[in-house]
Amino acid sequence: MPNRRLSCALNLLTALFVSAALGVIGITALLLMGVLSPPEALAPRTVTPLRALVLPSPTPTPTATRTSTPTATPSPTATPTLTFSPSPTQTASATATATATATVTRTPSLTHTASATATATDTSTPSSTPTKTLTATPSFTPTPAFPLVPLRTTFTRFPNREDCAFQGISGIVIGLQQERLTARVGIQVQVTGKNFARRAALGSDPAYGWLIQVGERPRRAAYRVQLLSREDVILSPAVTVQFDGRCERNLAQVDFMQVRPF
Repeated sequence: MPNRRLSCALNLLTALFVSAALGVIGITALLLMGVLSPPEALAPRTVTPLRALVLPSPTPTPTATRTSTPTATPSPTATPTLTFSPSPTQTASATATATATATVTRTPSLTHTASATATATDTSTPSSTPTKTLTATPSFTPTPAFPLVPLRTTFTRFPNREDCAFQGISGIVIGLQQERLTARVGIQVQVTGKNFARRAALGSDPAYGWLIQVGERPRRAAYRVQLLSREDVILSPAVTVQFDGRCERNLAQVDFMQVRPF
């Protein structure tokens, strides 16, 4: 019996909630369709636009300018004349003559004298110009690292082989007095390359000064040439000689010159 009452109460409460929901849905639908007007609290407010503040434009103030006007001064002149002539007869005659003459003369006087006197004064200011004094600074000439330096390298054809079966390097050394150095100075020429190393004494060849054969035929190859003393002291930088494999350039002439004693 109590369960039945509880069930009835729950059913009644459910019916109330369903009715309230249906009412809210109906009122919302009528508001959206425009049938009902929304309450004043929910109506949108109308915003009044602000008026722009209009400032009066500034009025220019007139400025009075004084202008000088020449004036004319009249000079009035009056000359009255009175004449009386008595007569001895019984007839008295009186004649009065009055003459008035007025002369007005307008003489405008406007005198403007402009006087400008310009005096030019030339004032010269002596200028002092400093005199540069050149001082000679002794120059320092560094001592060359080697007493012998490369002079030139040229390529020709070796004339002693008509079949061009030769490739070699030769050269001479020029001394301080532009003389050709000989074997007595004791200079050794060293030629090195790939799997190649050979020396020759300066003056060992009468025609070329020194001559070292590096191949049986012309071919592309590079070699280094350097001068040494009898004690194997290096006397010159190494010079690289590059052969191009042509018969017309199978002999390289490498010359050196002396720049200081050794």
